[in-house]
This record gives sequence, C-alpha cells and structure tokens, in this order.
Amino acid sequence: MDQVQPDSDAERLRRFLGHLLAGCGVVIVGYLVIGVPLLAWPVLWSAGVTSIYAGVVIWARRRAGAGDVERAATTVSLGTLLVTLLVAPAFGFLFPTLVLACLLAVVVAIPYVERSLLRTLIPAGVTGAFLVTLIGLWQDALTPVPLWAEQTLLVVTSTVCVYLNITMMVQVHRRLRETLRVEREATDELERVNRQLEVIVDSSPAGILLLRLDGTVLWVNPAFEQVFGWSSEELIGQRPSPVAEEVESEFRANMDKLIAGETLRGVEARRRHKDGHWVDTQVWAASVQMPEGETAVLSVIVDVTARKEAERRLEKERLRAEEASRVARAAERRKDEFLAMLGHELRNPLAPITTALEVMKMSGEDAHQREHAIIARHVRHMTRLVDDLLDVSRITRGKLELRRRRVELKEVMDQAVEMTAPLFEEKRHRLQLDVPMGLTVKGDPTRLAQIFSNLLSNAAKYTEPDGHIAVSARAESGSVRVSVTDDGIGMSPDLTASVFDLFVQAEQAIDRASGGLGLGLTLVRSLARLHDGTVSARSDGPGRGSTFEVTLPLAIGVLDSAESLPPKLVDLPSVRRVLVVDDNEDAAELLAHGLRRRGFEVQLAFDGPTAIDLARDFRPDAAILDIGLPVMDGYELAGRLTSDLSQRPKLVAVTGYGQQSDRDKSAAAGFDVHLVKPVQMKQVLDALRG
Repeated sequence: MDQVQPDSDAERLRRFLGHLLAGCGVVIVGYLVIGVPLLAWPVLWSAGVTSIYAGVVIWARRRAGAGDVERAATTVSLGTLLVTLLVAPAFGFLFPTLVLACLLAVVVAIPYVERSLLRTLIPAGVTGAFLVTLIGLWQDALTPVPLWAEQTLLVVTSTVCVYLNITMMVQVHRRLRETLRVEREATDELERVNRQLEVIVDSSPAGILLLRLDGTVLWVNPAFEQVFGWSSEELIGQRPSPVAEEVESEFRANMDKLIAGETLRGVEARRRHKDGHWVDTQVWAASVQMPEGETAVLSVIVDVTARKEAERRLEKERLRAEEASRVARAAERRKDEFLAMLGHELRNPLAPITTALEVMKMSGEDAHQREHAIIARHVRHMTRLVDDLLDVSRITRGKLELRRRRVELKEVMDQAVEMTAPLFEEKRHRLQLDVPMGLTVKGDPTRLAQIFSNLLSNAAKYTEPDGHIAVSARAESGSVRVSVTDDGIGMSPDLTASVFDLFVQAEQAIDRASGGLGLGLTLVRSLARLHDGTVSARSDGPGRGSTFEVTLPLAIGVLDSAESLPPKLVDLPSVRRVLVVDDNEDAAELLAHGLRRRGFEVQLAFDGPTAIDLARDFRPDAAILDIGLPVMDGYELAGRLTSDLSQRPKLVAVTGYGQQSDRDKSAAAGFDVHLVKPVQMKQVLDALRG
C-alpha cells in the first residue's frame, strides 16, 4: 500500500480559508435577510464589513495557494481582529461571539507564522477580546433590533465562529501530530545513521581522534590504537596525547591553527609509536561543535609509513641512478678523450713513416720497392682503422657533421673505387661498374664515398683472389638503389641479421688475413641513416656470395644552399720559405727533407719559443705547426707569429686531433689549413700552394 503523503501547510491553510470564506457568506446572507426588511443600519453595516473581510480572505487564499503561507495567515489574523473591533460598537450583545472571533484570529496564526510574530499577534488578540467585552458590556446597540432578530444573528454568528475555531483547532492538532511523527522518523533515521557511522568509524583503516582544545584525548577508534599501539584506556583523558608529546611544539602549532578556524588537509607529521619507533602520518583535522556546546578537534590520521619508506627507497635509487649516470657520463667522456688521444698517439708514429716513404719515393731509388709497398699498404690500413674508430665514436655521440651539397653519384663511386683500388689490385679482383650519369643526391661527398669504399673493401676482403664484384645503381620512385654484389664467402642467416652491428665480423682463420675491427659496416649503416637512406644485406648462405644495397633519396630539383657549397679558394702569394715546428724530431726532419727536395727553403724548430726566435730572422711565408707542442701549444704559437711578424705567414696545422671541434678551434686560432696526421706530401704541397 502506498504511503499517504501529509498535506503541506499551504494546502491546509488554503482549505481552512475556504471554510472561513463559506462562514463569511453565511453571516453576510443572514445579516442581509434580517437587516434589509428592518432597514437596520447596524445589521447592514456589519454585513458590509464582513463582505470586505471576505475579500481579504479571498486574497489571502490566493497567497496561500502561491506558497506565501506566513503572509496569508498574518493578513487573515489582523483582518479578523479589525472586523471584531468594527462590528462590536454596532452589536453589543454579540460580544461573546466576537471574543470567539478574536480567539480565531490567534489560532489561525499559531501554525503558520514565526515565533517572533506570534509575540505580537497573541497580545493583539487578547487585547481585542478585552476591548470587545468592554464595548459589549457598556453598549447594547445603537439602533434597537427586535429580540428575535438579535437571537437569530447571535445564533448564526456564534455557530460560524465555533465551527471555524473547532476546524482550525483540528488542523493545529493534525499538524502537531504530523510534526511529532516527522520528528520521530528523523530521530530513528539519525539513530540509524549514527549506527552506520559507528560501524564505519570502527572499521576504518584510518585512525580517528577526538581532542579538546587543550589537547585532552576524548575518544579514539580501534584503528588509532592499532597504528600507535596505545589502548583507548591509556589515551583517553591524557593531555597531551602520549603519541604527540615528543613533538609538542608542532602539535601545539597545529592546534592553534584549528582554534583559529583553519582546517588541516593532508599535513605530514611524524608521531611516536608506543614501542618507540616513528610512524609517518598524514593528518586531516577540523574543529567541531560538541552536543553540550563545547568546541573540540576531530582528526583523521592515515599511516603512510610504508609509502614514505618506498619514497625514501626510490629517492635512494634515484640518487644511485644519478650517480651511476654521472659515472657513466664521466666514463663516456674519458672514453672520448681516450679515443681522441689514441688517434693522436697512433697517428704520430704514422706521420714520419708516411713522410719517409714519400722521401724515399722522391729519391728515385729502386731498391727495396717491395718493402716500400708493404710499409705503404700497412700504413694505409692502420690509418683507415684509426679513422674508422674515431668516426664510430663521433657518430655514437652525435658529433659527426655533414657538409651537404648536390653531388653526382658517379663521381662519388669513382672516388670510392680509387680509394679501394690497391686492395682490388692486391687480390686481382674483377670490378664491374654500372653507375650511369645523372643520378644526383644531396649529401657529404666525402662521407658518401666512405659508405661505398667501405662496402667495396668489405666485398674485396671477403672474396677469394680472382673474384668478381659488381656495382650497379638504378633510380626507383625518387630514390637511387646502389647494389654491391660479390661471389665471396657469403653469410649465414645469423650473421646477415647482425652484420651491421658494432664489432661484428665473419669468422676468419687464425691468421686473420682479412683483418679489421668490425667497424666498417657499422659506419655504412650510420652514415646512410645520416643521409636519410637505408642499407640492407642478403646472402644465399655461406660460400654463395653477398649483396649489400644502399638506398638514398635523389636530389631532384634541390638547389645548394650557400652553407653547403665548398669554400672559395683565395689566391695567396707564392710560398718559398717554410717554418716547420714539431716536437717529434723524426717527423719534423723527414717533412723538412721532403720539402727541401721540392725546392722549398725550410727551417726547423722543436718548440714554440725557438720557433719565434727563428721566425724573426727567417721571415717565413708559411708555418707548419704541430698543435701539441711543449711549453707553448700550437694555438698560442700561431697567435704569436701573427702578431710578431710584419707579414703574416700562411699557417698550416698538422695534428693528430681531427674532430670538427678541433678544426673549428684551429680556425679560430688563425690557421688557414687543418691537416690530420698522417699526412701525404701531396696534402702538404696542396696546402702550401692552395
């Protein structure tokens, strides 16, 4: 069965005002029936006043229907008192009925108006009833009315007033009963909610604490006992809580904030466990009003010890990782410095060997030609190993710079073939080259030549003597595909998958006749990627040859930028006098000997101060300087020669340091040319004559 919803105050008042309006109608009709035939003006006056009062009731009923209950009840109450006072002088004999009307005025207001307004209406009703009684006892009537008429009017008016009073009292009773029922239901609901809250609080994993403002513990939940190890009997009544006594100043500061009306939200605090260890917590707290009016503090405390320990472990791990990263960066830096130094130290002994070979070749002596060839071949091989090692280091650190420009692929391939020609001649390989003109790419010509020379060297090394190697190039959908195919030892599937990885090589005999460090193909892949290209390898298996394919984007319709064009050569005065400065005496002597045989006038110095003294008298046209000199390095010496001599000599740096940063540094120091050891005599001559 559906529960019947109680009427609202507006509906109850509206229904009562309907009864009141009907009662006014009865009174008006009764007064007119008696007053008109008798032409009794007091009766007609009362009928008129009651009619106006009926209009007020109609307005109040509409206001009640709109929900404005208090205004409607107040208007009707005041209107009723006013009507009684206006009717009383006309009919003194009606004063008992009018007293009932005054009572009705108060009863109408009781359920619907505020208590403050009742303090005005109740005295007004009592006062009205008193005045009506006085008037009724003092004056019978201004105009005599027949007895039957007086009795009739008294009966009608009294009946209506009694009916309305009873109706209103019934409504007041019903409203009180509904109010009591609602309060009882609210009390039951409050008890139910309290039971639920008690279950929630008792089962909550967070510790809950109720304190007085002076810190005295009033109540704790079971979770609080579990978190801190203190029982409720040990805590309740304590001031301050033993949990916080070792951090009293912090506890007091938080209490001051709460007393000031602030709320604590997630404040981190450390509290002492009963057994002595510290518990990391987060606290939410606010001041609350107790039923007896006392202000207290309710705190919710969450144990975050596990999280804090995890955070501390993570912080230690982060610091350890940062330290490891710092050590790794330091190791990387030391490795780079080692590689740079390694290149320098490996190139230093190569320089005099190379120069000696050049001088011996210039001497025209035919003796020991085979030995010369062997030394030259191994010097080239060692130089290539050093260059590959340093290039891999630069690429892995992202410090290899490309000087891009439009370049004909045929020219790049011719340069690569020229670079690998000695190896092909040594092993008597046949090379078939099918690279047509018109295939233009944009890239660094030197590095592109390095890609294909490495592939050709790889093919030559791993192909038996008298082998066959073919190179072809074809344009495909905006790209050019270059294939290098050999009929050499081939590759297993495992080797094919990892052949471009660092230090990976095919198996060799114990004599390692093919040599190498496993760097060449790694460089090929890295350089191809730097040119927005790809490289792949395939083989049908061991003994069945291999094919390497490089794909590069064609430079169709691409113009060179000013930065990518080669620098314009500047004509310099003819160079005749050359100052050579190197702390490696063998290298310096051999270079000077080679230059003298070419017709240059040469002076030697093995350190900076000696070079400056010689230069003042010698007045060199050019100076070939080693960078790593003792006492005064090559950069400082270059500056001194430029400032001390009236005519600036052409400065050529010959050094084992060949990274781009080294070249930039030498250019900033005033060097015109930067040569990397070991240097060929042709390079030196080109630098002096360029």
